[in-house]
Amino acid sequence: MRRCSGSSRRPRGFTLVEVTVALAIFAVLSTLAYGGLRQILNARQDTERVEDRLAAVQWTFRQIALDLEQAAPRPVRDEHGDRLAPLTGDGGDPLLELTSASWRNPAGLPRSTLRRVAYELRRGVLVRLTWPVLDRAQDTRAVREDLIGDVVRAQVRFLDQNRKWHREWPPGPGGGSPAAAGGEPASKVADLPLAVELTLELEDWGIVHRLLRLPG
Repeated sequence: MRRCSGSSRRPRGFTLVEVTVALAIFAVLSTLAYGGLRQILNARQDTERVEDRLAAVQWTFRQIALDLEQAAPRPVRDEHGDRLAPLTGDGGDPLLELTSASWRNPAGLPRSTLRRVAYELRRGVLVRLTWPVLDRAQDTRAVREDLIGDVVRAQVRFLDQNRKWHREWPPGPGGGSPAAAGGEPASKVADLPLAVELTLELEDWGIVHRLLRLPG
């Protein structure tokens, strides 16, 4: 019997067809993987935008609630010397203005914790205005803080001691205008509503309501 030859076979390489098929499969898998990764990244960005928006909405209502919860029955004088009630508002400009004891003083500085606060809607942005003094002079400037954007409209309602709703405060002819506030008896002007209903219409979330109570 003849013995087999001891010579080894030459290694066989890939053919052009096999390489082409492998590259095609790799391209398909890469496309699928990239598409899945892009969807994950887009979903993450959408989630982050929603979280940021939710945080802005929550912070806005929280800030307004803090000011209202510490509302003080202290009338003020505006830059023209006219008397303003402790809280005024009619959904116009400003949307809401009040005296609040929310000015924290952790350093114990020789100043009051009371300050005048106002909320206005300016070009789709709800802003918070604060003044360094209660009775303003003509050169007194407010500090502006932007709270939330993309606001279509903002409305307020006020609940009085008799559980009746009003579109303006103080209630009655003239609402919260300086003339009306100056003409009302001091006891009536000093009254604060029981609660304030704030309605914001947002471009992305629609209408959001909050009922915010006042002290007492």
